[in-house]
Amino acid sequence: MKETYIHLFIFFLSVNLLFTGGRIASSDETAYFLEAQSVVERGTLAIPTGIVNNGAFGVDGRFYVGGGVGYTLLGAPMYALGLLVTKILSIPEAYSLFVLKGIFTLINPILCALLGLLMIHYLRFMGVSWGFAFLWASALLFTTNVFVYSKSSMREPLITVCVLMAIMEIFTFGRTSLRKHLHLAGIAAGWLVLIKPSFLIFVPVFGSYLVWVLYDNRLRVKDWLRAANVVIPVSIFSAWVSVFIGMAVCYNWLIFGGPFTSGYSKIQNPFSNPFLVGVYGLLFSSGKSLFLYAPLTILIFPAARCFLQREFKLFTVIAIVCCTFIALHAKFVAWAGDGSWGPRYLLPIVPLLFIVIGTYVYETIKKNRTLHFMIQMLAVIGLLIQFGGMTIYLGSYYRYLGEYPYTREFSDPEFLYKSHFVPNYSPVVGHWELMGEAISKHWNGDIGVLSIRATDERIPLSEEDRSKVTYLIDYWFMYLYYAGVSKTLILLSVIVMVGFVIVTGWNVRRQLQKVEIQ
Repeated sequence: MKETYIHLFIFFLSVNLLFTGGRIASSDETAYFLEAQSVVERGTLAIPTGIVNNGAFGVDGRFYVGGGVGYTLLGAPMYALGLLVTKILSIPEAYSLFVLKGIFTLINPILCALLGLLMIHYLRFMGVSWGFAFLWASALLFTTNVFVYSKSSMREPLITVCVLMAIMEIFTFGRTSLRKHLHLAGIAAGWLVLIKPSFLIFVPVFGSYLVWVLYDNRLRVKDWLRAANVVIPVSIFSAWVSVFIGMAVCYNWLIFGGPFTSGYSKIQNPFSNPFLVGVYGLLFSSGKSLFLYAPLTILIFPAARCFLQREFKLFTVIAIVCCTFIALHAKFVAWAGDGSWGPRYLLPIVPLLFIVIGTYVYETIKKNRTLHFMIQMLAVIGLLIQFGGMTIYLGSYYRYLGEYPYTREFSDPEFLYKSHFVPNYSPVVGHWELMGEAISKHWNGDIGVLSIRATDERIPLSEEDRSKVTYLIDYWFMYLYYAGVSKTLILLSVIVMVGFVIVTGWNVRRQLQKVEIQ
């Protein structure tokens, strides 16, 4: 069993690495990188001023990244690894920063591979076959916007893993009574708060779900002798959550002067967006619709009723969490998570929807040819949509469209109006258009090797080369080309990576055949 999971993880990771970018670009990505850099090299969470603005000055007068530090728990070790690599290989100073950033960006490919593994594990626990679980997890990773975020350095993949684990580990504990699942659920729920303090609102939801599972399964009315069967599990879960909440409170108190004050909480009126505008934008708009960037989630409508009858309690908590995510971010002034691909803040609910849909599809697909055809079509459409987001950096289209640098405030109703609400300018279409122009410019020789400067600037290029950034192809092997690496070496590297994906895929096929027979 463990061998099978190892092969699956390596395959998912190899696909993510083949298509990764290995770059840090957005302000959020830059902020998390700088925070990890400061922790490792200077022993502080404060970052240099004047590079990013998504944070606030602390009580000591230094600048700190807004929100929690949960992502940096992974970022700092990865940065330290990158620093070690640059020292061992004696990387020239002009290129060492790119190596550091490249290794730092491995966090999300690893997390998304883990997400695929978790999806298989939980579907298997719910009675789904190995083969279907693998295909469904692959659909999650490669036909939804999870694929694009696997090459980012944003917090959403980590949040997604934590939300899925918090719910499904409680569900698993309810069926097995193994306390290791409580520990995992508590760590996931607590880490969620450390990543983003506003997610404290989910802790009562997870806790209530645990009590509900325990009460129905282990505690009868007036059966006080068995009360320990409820108290002990709740205590284990609560202890882990309390540890992480304590860390978040201490961080806010020490850095910003108050237990509930963070860099983001200093934004004036952060939840002032019209609710219905946010809901419409997140679910149905041409530029940010959840169903557009994860087409298979459309099947939630027929799947919900079936899953409700099968797993009432699990469906209820999933529905509450999904609705809370939508409601919370619909009111947020930056509801679209701009400079991002699709509804960035709704990424954590996509695997939850896939759990519901997956069990429904598994039970009905053999009886329904129409459903089988629909799933194939939606998967292909999803893959094509993600390919546009994978090939062109998710922020380049805004520059191409003329909506970045921003000329309006987040609160302005016309902020990024074209890319959000006008179908002609939807990033789904626009990225393919921009990709065509980018390929044409490369083919004509307008874009080639770029002049890289040894500097701490976010874009360490000459003014002439900066004008070409919009048209860069967002894959690691293309960035090697832009850096002047030998084309032969790049081609060999790509061939090796493609070969590795094929080999790992073949190994997965053999492993799945073996376990299906057993």
